[in-house]
Amino acid sequence: LFLMTFIAQAVQVPTGSMQNNIHIGDHFFVNKFLFGRPTPVLGKLLPTREIKRGDIIVFKFPSDPKVNYVKRVVGLPGDKVKINGTQVLVNDQVLPEQRVIINLLDTRYSSHPEVRTEPAPAGAHYRVFYDDRDHEESEFNSDSQLRYGINEPAVVPPDSYFAMGDNRDNSLDSRYWGFV
Repeated sequence: LFLMTFIAQAVQVPTGSMQNNIHIGDHFFVNKFLFGRPTPVLGKLLPTREIKRGDIIVFKFPSDPKVNYVKRVVGLPGDKVKINGTQVLVNDQVLPEQRVIINLLDTRYSSHPEVRTEPAPAGAHYRVFYDDRDHEESEFNSDSQLRYGINEPAVVPPDSYFAMGDNRDNSLDSRYWGFV
Protein backbone atom coordinates (compact mmCIF):
# COMPACT_ATOMS: atom_id res chain seq x y z
CA LEU A 1 0.00 0.00 0.00
CA PHE A 2 2.85 2.40 0.88
CA LEU A 3 4.65 1.59 -2.38
CA MET A 4 1.55 2.12 -4.55
CA THR A 5 0.51 5.30 -2.72
CA PHE A 6 3.79 7.20 -2.56
CA ILE A 7 6.46 5.63 -4.77
CA ALA A 8 5.09 3.75 -7.79
CA GLN A 9 1.84 3.49 -9.67
CA ALA A 10 0.58 0.72 -11.92
CA VAL A 11 -0.59 2.13 -15.27
CA GLN A 12 -2.35 0.54 -18.20
CA VAL A 13 -1.93 2.31 -21.54
CA PRO A 14 -5.42 3.46 -22.63
CA THR A 15 -4.81 4.55 -26.24
CA GLY A 16 -2.72 3.80 -29.32
CA SER A 17 -1.00 7.18 -29.36
CA MET A 18 2.39 5.62 -28.52
CA GLN A 19 2.14 2.63 -30.91
CA ASN A 20 4.37 0.94 -32.13
CA ASN A 21 6.66 1.77 -29.17
CA ILE A 22 4.07 1.19 -26.42
CA HIS A 23 0.87 -0.72 -27.15
CA ILE A 24 -2.76 -0.38 -26.05
CA GLY A 25 -3.26 -2.34 -22.85
CA ASP A 26 0.44 -2.54 -21.90
CA HIS A 27 0.98 -2.47 -18.14
CA PHE A 28 3.93 -0.88 -16.37
CA PHE A 29 4.95 0.78 -13.13
CA VAL A 30 5.53 4.52 -13.01
CA ASN A 31 8.15 5.92 -10.65
CA LYS A 32 6.34 8.85 -9.01
CA PHE A 33 9.54 10.35 -7.61
CA LEU A 34 11.84 10.32 -10.65
CA PHE A 35 10.69 13.71 -11.95
CA GLY A 36 9.75 15.15 -8.58
CA ARG A 37 11.38 17.87 -6.57
CA PRO A 38 14.43 16.78 -4.55
CA THR A 39 13.67 16.06 -0.91
CA PRO A 40 16.31 16.24 1.81
CA VAL A 41 14.97 13.21 3.69
CA LEU A 42 14.44 10.82 0.78
CA GLY A 43 16.95 12.34 -1.68
CA LYS A 44 19.53 9.54 -1.45
CA LEU A 45 16.93 6.76 -1.34
CA LEU A 46 14.76 8.12 -4.17
CA PRO A 47 16.91 10.31 -6.46
CA THR A 48 15.17 12.76 -8.77
CA ARG A 49 16.05 14.58 -11.98
CA GLU A 50 14.59 17.17 -14.30
CA ILE A 51 12.36 16.09 -17.19
CA LYS A 52 14.35 15.99 -20.43
CA ARG A 53 13.26 16.19 -24.05
CA GLY A 54 12.47 12.66 -25.23
CA ASP A 55 11.33 11.37 -21.82
CA ILE A 56 8.07 9.44 -21.67
CA ILE A 57 5.72 10.83 -19.05
CA VAL A 58 2.42 9.70 -17.55
CA PHE A 59 -0.06 12.37 -16.49
CA LYS A 60 -3.75 12.94 -15.94
CA PHE A 61 -5.63 13.85 -19.12
CA PRO A 62 -6.60 17.55 -18.84
CA SER A 63 -10.27 16.99 -19.78
CA ASP A 64 -10.73 13.83 -17.67
CA PRO A 65 -8.45 13.47 -14.62
CA LYS A 66 -9.51 9.83 -14.21
CA VAL A 67 -7.56 8.88 -17.37
CA ASN A 68 -3.77 8.45 -17.36
CA TYR A 69 -2.12 9.62 -20.59
CA VAL A 70 1.27 8.46 -21.83
CA LYS A 71 3.20 10.83 -24.11
CA ARG A 72 6.74 11.86 -25.06
CA VAL A 73 8.09 15.27 -24.03
CA VAL A 74 9.17 17.31 -27.07
CA GLY A 75 9.09 20.83 -25.61
CA LEU A 76 10.55 22.02 -22.31
CA PRO A 77 9.67 25.22 -20.40
CA GLY A 78 10.60 28.25 -22.53
CA ASP A 79 10.98 26.25 -25.77
CA LYS A 80 9.35 27.46 -28.97
CA VAL A 81 7.59 24.49 -30.66
CA LYS A 82 6.23 24.48 -34.21
CA ILE A 83 4.87 21.56 -36.22
CA ASN A 84 5.63 21.81 -39.93
CA GLY A 85 4.12 18.81 -41.74
CA THR A 86 5.89 15.81 -40.22
CA GLN A 87 8.73 17.87 -38.79
CA VAL A 88 8.76 19.07 -35.21
CA LEU A 89 10.81 22.23 -34.79
CA VAL A 90 12.03 23.18 -31.34
CA ASN A 91 13.65 26.62 -31.10
CA ASP A 92 13.77 26.72 -34.93
CA GLN A 93 15.75 23.45 -35.11
CA VAL A 94 14.33 20.19 -36.47
CA LEU A 95 13.91 17.71 -33.62
CA PRO A 96 16.00 14.62 -34.45
CA GLU A 97 13.47 11.79 -34.64
CA GLN A 98 13.64 8.61 -36.68
CA ARG A 99 10.50 8.50 -38.82
CA VAL A 100 8.79 5.21 -39.61
CA ILE A 101 5.98 5.06 -42.14
CA ILE A 102 3.23 2.64 -41.09
CA ASN A 103 -0.07 1.37 -42.41
CA LEU A 104 -2.32 2.83 -39.71
CA LEU A 105 -4.90 0.15 -38.90
CA ASP A 106 -7.76 0.38 -36.44
CA THR A 107 -7.45 -0.11 -32.67
CA ARG A 108 -7.91 -3.89 -32.83
CA TYR A 109 -4.24 -4.20 -33.79
CA SER A 110 -1.50 -4.10 -31.16
CA SER A 111 0.97 -2.74 -33.71
CA HIS A 112 0.79 -1.36 -37.21
CA PRO A 113 2.73 -2.83 -40.16
CA GLU A 114 5.85 -0.84 -40.97
CA VAL A 115 6.01 0.25 -44.62
CA ARG A 116 9.32 2.12 -44.60
CA THR A 117 11.89 3.23 -42.02
CA GLU A 118 13.77 6.40 -42.78
CA PRO A 119 17.43 6.66 -41.75
CA ALA A 120 17.86 7.99 -38.23
CA PRO A 121 19.25 11.53 -38.16
CA ALA A 122 22.17 12.32 -35.86
CA GLY A 123 20.94 12.59 -32.29
CA ALA A 124 17.72 10.58 -32.80
CA HIS A 125 17.02 8.43 -29.74
CA TYR A 126 13.51 7.21 -30.51
CA ARG A 127 11.18 6.40 -33.42
CA VAL A 128 7.96 8.18 -34.39
CA PHE A 129 5.29 6.71 -36.64
CA TYR A 130 3.29 8.32 -39.44
CA ASP A 131 0.51 6.84 -41.55
CA ASP A 132 1.50 6.03 -45.14
CA ARG A 133 -0.82 8.68 -46.57
CA ASP A 134 0.65 11.87 -48.03
CA HIS A 135 1.54 14.53 -45.49
CA GLU A 136 1.37 17.77 -47.36
CA GLU A 137 2.01 20.60 -44.94
CA SER A 138 -1.32 22.28 -45.69
CA GLU A 139 -3.23 18.98 -45.37
CA PHE A 140 -1.62 18.01 -42.07
CA ASN A 141 -2.06 21.43 -40.52
CA SER A 142 -5.61 21.97 -41.78
CA ASP A 143 -7.25 19.92 -39.00
CA SER A 144 -9.33 22.59 -37.26
CA GLN A 145 -8.80 20.94 -33.86
CA LEU A 146 -5.00 21.33 -34.06
CA ARG A 147 -4.34 24.62 -32.29
CA TYR A 148 -0.96 24.62 -30.55
CA GLY A 149 2.28 24.91 -32.50
CA ILE A 150 0.59 24.47 -35.88
CA ASN A 151 0.11 27.80 -37.66
CA GLU A 152 2.53 29.66 -35.43
CA PRO A 153 5.07 28.58 -32.82
CA ALA A 154 3.83 27.81 -29.32
CA VAL A 155 6.05 28.92 -26.44
CA VAL A 156 5.98 26.43 -23.58
CA PRO A 157 5.10 28.22 -20.30
CA PRO A 158 7.18 27.82 -17.12
CA ASP A 159 6.57 24.52 -15.28
CA SER A 160 4.88 23.08 -18.39
CA TYR A 161 5.77 20.72 -21.25
CA PHE A 162 4.70 20.13 -24.85
CA ALA A 163 3.98 16.40 -25.18
CA MET A 164 3.19 14.32 -28.26
CA GLY A 165 2.40 10.68 -28.91
CA ASP A 166 4.86 8.64 -30.98
CA ASN A 167 2.02 7.56 -33.29
CA ARG A 168 1.67 11.10 -34.63
CA ASP A 169 -1.39 10.53 -36.83
CA ASN A 170 -3.28 8.83 -33.99
CA SER A 171 -2.49 10.98 -30.97
CA LEU A 172 -4.59 13.44 -29.02
CA ASP A 173 -1.76 15.51 -27.53
CA SER A 174 -0.44 19.03 -26.88
CA ARG A 175 -1.25 20.03 -30.47
CA TYR A 176 -4.94 19.74 -29.48
CA TRP A 177 -5.27 20.61 -25.79
CA GLY A 178 -2.15 22.57 -24.94
CA PHE A 179 0.56 22.04 -22.37
CA VAL A 180 1.10 19.50 -19.62
